[in-house]
Amino acid sequence: MADSTAPRSVLPEGRARQIFTKQILPALLSPYLNPQSDPRMILLGAQPGAGKTSLARILTDRGGTDRRPIALDVDALRPFYPGYQKIKRRHGVKGDRRVTDDVHRWLRMAFEHIRQHRTDLIIEHTLGNMEQITDMLDRFVGHVEPGALPYTVDVAVLAVAVADSRRGMLERCQLALETVGHGRYPGDDLHDSRYDSVPHTADALFENPLVSSITVYRRGGQELSRNRRDADGAWMSDIPPSQIITTERDRPWDLQRSIEWLAGFQSLSARMDSVWQESLQRAWLDAQPLLDPAALGTSMSGNGLTRDWDLLTDLPRTGHHHVHQPLEQALGGVPEVGNDIPEPDAGL
Repeated sequence: MADSTAPRSVLPEGRARQIFTKQILPALLSPYLNPQSDPRMILLGAQPGAGKTSLARILTDRGGTDRRPIALDVDALRPFYPGYQKIKRRHGVKGDRRVTDDVHRWLRMAFEHIRQHRTDLIIEHTLGNMEQITDMLDRFVGHVEPGALPYTVDVAVLAVAVADSRRGMLERCQLALETVGHGRYPGDDLHDSRYDSVPHTADALFENPLVSSITVYRRGGQELSRNRRDADGAWMSDIPPSQIITTERDRPWDLQRSIEWLAGFQSLSARMDSVWQESLQRAWLDAQPLLDPAALGTSMSGNGLTRDWDLLTDLPRTGHHHVHQPLEQALGGVPEVGNDIPEPDAGL
């Protein structure tokens, strides 16, 4: 049985600085520094599992060779903690708690290094802490050397249905379990808290004079709306971003979209261990208001997938027993699956 205590650990300052200088800088930052006279920061926000990393790749590619931003989040920094893989094997989903303080310290160092080199960057954030975001904006906009232009702050928000992001978290965790034997799952309660906070934080950013534009995207990178300030600092549109986000989240799925979701969910539910039943059930119930009723009969006829959760949980799991023991070890053998683990936002 895995040890689930995973106490926090803080490296000595000198050791943390050495890892940042000798490992993180040459791997993640130095090769990509590209000073700009008018640097830009993109704050990319959404709840866990919504597809932030995929959108970050799209936005990075759009920058081209001349303005390719550095995409930065806590996931990229965790592996630099000494013995991280061993910690994950021992503590499973709770192992990230042990390295959180040092990862956030490295993130602050990275922010300062990027700011000093006036390089464009993308920061992924779950938009759960407005005080933290305000401090981050002030770090890039409020501290400007004489004669230099401040960072332009653009906000990118993903409008993703709760059923999609919860399934996204589960798929990411299951894929990691299948490939490396341990995964990361922020927890359903934290996911739901961040899901609720996204529209409110987006509106708070709408009121923040440091923000120059707000763009709302669908999962996958399709742009839904773009709002910019004019020369006088007024928004081109008065529609608050929360209205756009909520409308898109609640938009019913067409038949093809419903069939695709059901097929992916059936695959996931058949592969996952029974300790994930509660999270799978939540995702299933999340999807009910959005699914096209015709999709159940059309796409899942004969496969055992119905609106009755009791039948859904009886889907066959044969052929996947090799996943069960590593999964139990990774979880610490309990169904709470990390609901008490804080998901690092951008870590200031």
